[in-house]
Amino acid sequence: ADPQPAPVSADNPPTPPAPKDAAPPRMVRAASVVFGSPEHIALFERATMRATPFEQKLGAVVADVMRRQQDAVLARLNGERAGGKEDAAANPFDLPRWIKELRKTVRPVLREIVMDAGTNALKDYALNIAFDILEPRVVQFLEARAQRFAQRVNETTYAQLQATLKAGLENGESIPQLMERVNATMHLRRNQSAEAIARTEVIGASNGGTLEAWRQSGVVKGKEWLSALDDRTRTPDNGDEFDHVGAHGERVG
Repeated sequence: ADPQPAPVSADNPPTPPAPKDAAPPRMVRAASVVFGSPEHIALFERATMRATPFEQKLGAVVADVMRRQQDAVLARLNGERAGGKEDAAANPFDLPRWIKELRKTVRPVLREIVMDAGTNALKDYALNIAFDILEPRVVQFLEARAQRFAQRVNETTYAQLQATLKAGLENGESIPQLMERVNATMHLRRNQSAEAIARTEVIGASNGGTLEAWRQSGVVKGKEWLSALDDRTRTPDNGDEFDHVGAHGERVG
């Protein structure tokens, strides 16, 4: 999981007292929020509670688009037009069309995520201002996020379908057999990838909304990265390229 930003300012809210039976915190580096401390745990649990409904909502939206996309691929594969299954294997679906479709479908959900994150970020400081979702920087962030998301998701699906259909053709498989390959690929995309895709995107959109709110606040002078506290957090100990545990406590002005 990606690190979460935390504000650094002169009036940062006080750290709650540690429970008497709390486990000793794991020290990573000098940070205002110590890795594994009760405060860190509380912040992570609050972020998770806020993110979970959006992960479910975005995951359902992505899965629905993929379901319709699967139907389109099967229809193309089963069609009687010139080229038949060879054409369908080379070009499983209309990539620009589905990028546009997913972008249009996820944009309202991403807007809701950013609005929620921005509003809560300002509430944390008890500031008497409303988060401006129409501020040009926020609008630009949302459009870029939706486009990149739709493009990456569809390009991955497209490449996976191309690969499995090519393998089927090389094996001399029939159209019903190739259709089973499509069903298997899209089943995995809907039921496994969609959840991971949604989780990553909700974190990114939420962090973006938080950062934009801090810019609008006029009181936040920098940010401190807080690592997630679950088994998905990237670390070289798990063979990952990135070290998000090691990034905990890093500050950027």
